Amino acid sequence: MVKQTEAKEILNAAIAPFQPVRLGYFAGKTDPARLSFVERTALKLVKSPIGDFRDWDAIRVWITGVAEDLKD
Repeated sequence: MVKQTEAKEILNAAIAPFQPVRLGYFAGKTDPARLSFVERTALKLVKSPIGDFRDWDAIRVWITGVAEDLKD
């Protein structure tokens, strides 16, 4: 969890000049079949979880909020 918190802090600092109205953080998908040998090796070294961790319902809720924000 420390890595996620650290990553969010870095991302927030990078996008702060743009003053976004809404941010969303979502897990992704890792498909080893689409990765190179070096990329797969790196994932193993950092013990990255493999799979599809996308939460489509959460993404839909977020994008609905973005659409509402754009109406204003």
